[in-house]
Amino acid sequence: MALTVKEEVLDDAAAAIALLGQTREADPRRIYVVGHSLGGQLAAVIAAASPPVAGIVMMAAPARPVEELLEAQSKFLRKVAGNNPDAVKYTDAIEAAARKLRAMTTDTREMVLGAPSAYWLDLRRYDPLRETAGFARPILLMQGGRDYKVTMDDFAIWKKALAGKPKAAFRDYPMLTHEFVTGDGPGQVAVPVLDDLASWIKAGGAIAPAGNN
Repeated sequence: MALTVKEEVLDDAAAAIALLGQTREADPRRIYVVGHSLGGQLAAVIAAASPPVAGIVMMAAPARPVEELLEAQSKFLRKVAGNNPDAVKYTDAIEAAARKLRAMTTDTREMVLGAPSAYWLDLRRYDPLRETAGFARPILLMQGGRDYKVTMDDFAIWKKALAGKPKAAFRDYPMLTHEFVTGDGPGQVAVPVLDDLASWIKAGGAIAPAGNN
Protein backbone atom coordinates (compact mmCIF):
# COMPACT_ATOMS: atom_id res chain seq x y z
CA MET A 1 0.00 0.00 0.00
CA ALA A 2 1.37 3.40 -0.99
CA LEU A 3 1.97 5.95 1.76
CA THR A 4 -0.53 8.81 1.69
CA VAL A 5 -1.44 11.69 3.99
CA LYS A 6 -4.13 9.48 5.50
CA GLU A 7 -1.59 6.92 6.71
CA GLU A 8 1.02 9.49 7.73
CA VAL A 9 -1.21 11.97 9.58
CA LEU A 10 -4.96 11.47 9.63
CA ASP A 11 -5.29 7.91 10.90
CA ASP A 12 -2.95 8.42 13.86
CA ALA A 13 -4.55 11.74 14.78
CA ALA A 14 -8.04 10.21 14.74
CA ALA A 15 -6.84 7.30 16.89
CA ALA A 16 -5.22 9.68 19.39
CA ILE A 17 -8.40 11.76 19.68
CA ALA A 18 -10.52 8.63 20.16
CA LEU A 19 -8.16 7.37 22.86
CA LEU A 20 -8.15 10.70 24.65
CA GLY A 21 -11.93 10.76 24.55
CA GLN A 22 -11.97 7.47 26.45
CA THR A 23 -9.40 8.60 29.02
CA ARG A 24 -10.98 9.10 32.45
CA GLU A 25 -8.85 12.15 33.29
CA ALA A 26 -9.83 13.98 30.09
CA ASP A 27 -13.02 15.92 29.42
CA PRO A 28 -14.24 14.59 26.03
CA ARG A 29 -16.04 17.88 25.43
CA ARG A 30 -12.80 19.88 25.67
CA ILE A 31 -10.45 18.09 23.28
CA TYR A 32 -8.49 20.41 20.97
CA VAL A 33 -6.38 19.55 17.94
CA VAL A 34 -3.03 21.37 17.96
CA GLY A 35 -1.15 20.93 14.68
CA HIS A 36 2.18 22.29 13.48
CA SER A 37 3.04 22.93 9.81
CA LEU A 38 1.32 20.13 7.82
CA GLY A 39 -0.54 19.14 10.98
CA GLY A 40 -1.82 22.70 11.29
CA GLN A 41 -2.79 22.82 7.65
CA LEU A 42 -4.86 19.66 8.09
CA ALA A 43 -6.22 20.44 11.56
CA ALA A 44 -9.75 21.12 10.30
CA VAL A 45 -9.67 17.93 8.24
CA ILE A 46 -8.64 15.98 11.34
CA ALA A 47 -11.33 17.65 13.44
CA ALA A 48 -14.05 16.99 10.87
CA ALA A 49 -13.50 13.27 11.33
CA SER A 50 -13.66 13.58 15.13
CA PRO A 51 -16.91 15.26 16.28
CA PRO A 52 -15.81 15.63 19.94
CA VAL A 53 -13.09 18.13 18.96
CA ALA A 54 -13.84 21.49 20.62
CA GLY A 55 -11.47 23.59 18.51
CA ILE A 56 -8.23 23.65 16.54
CA VAL A 57 -4.89 25.40 16.86
CA MET A 58 -2.89 25.89 13.65
CA MET A 59 0.80 26.62 14.22
CA ALA A 60 2.87 27.70 11.18
CA ALA A 61 0.21 26.24 8.89
CA PRO A 62 0.91 26.47 5.13
CA ALA A 63 -1.82 28.17 3.12
CA ARG A 64 -0.15 27.53 -0.25
CA PRO A 65 0.65 24.36 -2.22
CA VAL A 66 3.95 22.65 -1.40
CA GLU A 67 5.59 23.65 -4.68
CA GLU A 68 4.89 27.33 -4.00
CA LEU A 69 6.36 27.02 -0.52
CA LEU A 70 9.50 25.38 -1.91
CA GLU A 71 9.96 28.10 -4.51
CA ALA A 72 9.58 30.82 -1.88
CA GLN A 73 12.04 29.05 0.42
CA SER A 74 14.59 28.74 -2.37
CA LYS A 75 14.27 32.42 -3.26
CA PHE A 76 14.83 33.41 0.36
CA LEU A 77 17.82 31.10 0.84
CA ARG A 78 19.50 32.30 -2.35
CA LYS A 79 19.11 35.86 -1.14
CA VAL A 80 20.66 35.28 2.28
CA ALA A 81 23.29 32.69 1.32
CA GLY A 82 24.50 34.17 -1.95
CA ASN A 83 26.89 31.93 -3.87
CA ASN A 84 27.74 29.59 -1.01
CA PRO A 85 28.26 26.22 -2.80
CA ASP A 86 26.34 24.18 -0.24
CA ALA A 87 23.43 26.62 -0.31
CA VAL A 88 23.35 26.63 -4.11
CA LYS A 89 23.29 22.83 -4.17
CA TYR A 90 20.48 22.78 -1.63
CA THR A 91 18.36 25.40 -3.37
CA ASP A 92 18.87 23.69 -6.73
CA ALA A 93 17.47 20.52 -5.18
CA ILE A 94 14.50 22.40 -3.72
CA GLU A 95 13.69 23.98 -7.07
CA ALA A 96 14.00 20.64 -8.85
CA ALA A 97 11.55 19.12 -6.38
CA ALA A 98 9.11 21.99 -6.93
CA ARG A 99 9.25 21.44 -10.70
CA LYS A 100 8.58 17.73 -10.26
CA LEU A 101 5.60 18.43 -8.02
CA ARG A 102 4.12 20.89 -10.52
CA ALA A 103 4.46 18.39 -13.35
CA MET A 104 3.21 15.40 -11.35
CA THR A 105 0.24 13.45 -12.73
CA THR A 106 -1.52 10.22 -11.80
CA ASP A 107 0.88 8.42 -14.13
CA THR A 108 3.94 9.62 -12.21
CA ARG A 109 5.89 7.00 -10.31
CA GLU A 110 8.66 8.85 -8.55
CA MET A 111 9.99 9.67 -5.10
CA VAL A 112 10.10 13.41 -4.37
CA LEU A 113 11.54 14.70 -1.10
CA GLY A 114 11.52 11.17 0.25
CA ALA A 115 7.84 10.51 -0.41
CA PRO A 116 6.18 8.64 -3.30
CA SER A 117 4.10 10.38 -5.93
CA ALA A 118 0.96 8.80 -4.40
CA TYR A 119 1.60 10.85 -1.25
CA TRP A 120 1.84 14.18 -3.08
CA LEU A 121 -1.16 13.42 -5.29
CA ASP A 122 -3.19 12.55 -2.20
CA LEU A 123 -2.16 15.83 -0.54
CA ARG A 124 -3.57 17.70 -3.54
CA ARG A 125 -7.01 16.30 -2.79
CA TYR A 126 -7.35 18.43 0.31
CA ASP A 127 -8.49 22.05 0.28
CA PRO A 128 -7.34 23.33 3.70
CA LEU A 129 -8.63 26.87 3.14
CA ARG A 130 -12.13 25.63 2.34
CA GLU A 131 -12.08 23.00 5.08
CA THR A 132 -10.93 25.50 7.70
CA ALA A 133 -13.35 28.22 6.58
CA GLY A 134 -16.15 25.69 7.03
CA PHE A 135 -15.04 24.72 10.52
CA ALA A 136 -17.66 26.12 12.92
CA ARG A 137 -15.78 25.77 16.20
CA PRO A 138 -12.98 27.99 17.63
CA ILE A 139 -9.77 28.37 15.61
CA LEU A 140 -6.45 29.82 16.78
CA LEU A 141 -3.81 30.56 14.15
CA MET A 142 -0.22 31.11 15.38
CA GLN A 143 2.69 32.27 13.20
CA GLY A 144 6.35 33.11 13.68
CA GLY A 145 7.54 36.29 12.00
CA ARG A 146 11.01 34.85 11.25
CA ASP A 147 9.63 31.68 9.70
CA TYR A 148 10.93 31.34 6.11
CA LYS A 149 9.37 27.91 5.52
CA VAL A 150 5.80 29.04 6.16
CA THR A 151 5.75 32.81 6.07
CA MET A 152 3.66 35.79 7.00
CA ASP A 153 2.31 35.58 3.44
CA ASP A 154 0.60 32.34 4.44
CA PHE A 155 -0.65 33.98 7.62
CA ALA A 156 -2.21 36.78 5.54
CA ILE A 157 -3.90 34.23 3.27
CA TRP A 158 -5.41 32.49 6.27
CA LYS A 159 -6.62 35.78 7.75
CA LYS A 160 -8.36 36.63 4.49
CA ALA A 161 -9.89 33.15 4.17
CA LEU A 162 -11.21 33.28 7.74
CA ALA A 163 -12.26 36.94 7.74
CA GLY A 164 -15.58 37.45 9.44
CA LYS A 165 -15.40 34.26 11.47
CA PRO A 166 -16.01 35.38 15.07
CA LYS A 167 -14.47 32.18 16.44
CA ALA A 168 -11.16 32.65 14.61
CA ALA A 169 -8.25 34.27 16.48
CA PHE A 170 -4.83 35.17 15.09
CA ARG A 171 -1.52 35.58 16.87
CA ASP A 172 1.87 36.34 15.33
CA TYR A 173 5.27 36.44 17.04
CA PRO A 174 7.68 38.69 15.12
CA MET A 175 10.91 37.21 16.54
CA LEU A 176 10.08 33.51 16.35
CA THR A 177 10.99 30.88 13.75
CA HIS A 178 9.09 28.01 12.15
CA GLU A 179 9.67 26.01 15.35
CA PHE A 180 8.49 28.96 17.50
CA VAL A 181 11.91 29.44 19.06
CA THR A 182 13.96 32.65 19.22
CA GLY A 183 17.30 31.32 17.93
CA ASP A 184 18.43 29.67 14.70
CA GLY A 185 19.10 26.22 16.14
CA PRO A 186 17.24 23.77 18.35
CA GLY A 187 15.49 25.28 21.33
CA GLN A 188 12.37 25.31 23.43
CA VAL A 189 9.08 26.73 22.26
CA ALA A 190 8.88 30.32 23.48
CA VAL A 191 6.97 30.78 26.73
CA PRO A 192 4.57 33.43 25.32
CA VAL A 193 3.40 30.89 22.73
CA LEU A 194 2.65 28.31 25.40
CA ASP A 195 0.96 30.92 27.59
CA ASP A 196 -1.25 32.12 24.74
CA LEU A 197 -2.11 28.57 23.75
CA ALA A 198 -3.02 27.58 27.30
CA SER A 199 -5.04 30.75 27.93
CA TRP A 200 -7.01 30.35 24.72
CA ILE A 201 -7.87 26.72 25.42
CA LYS A 202 -8.78 27.43 29.06
CA ALA A 203 -11.17 30.11 27.80
CA GLY A 204 -12.74 27.60 25.45
CA GLY A 205 -11.55 29.59 22.45
CA ALA A 206 -13.96 32.34 23.43
CA ILE A 207 -11.36 35.11 23.53
CA ALA A 208 -8.39 36.05 21.38
CA PRO A 209 -5.01 35.95 23.15
CA ALA A 210 -3.36 39.26 23.97
CA GLY A 211 -0.75 40.68 21.61
CA ASN A 212 -0.49 40.85 17.85
CA ASN A 213 -3.70 39.91 16.04
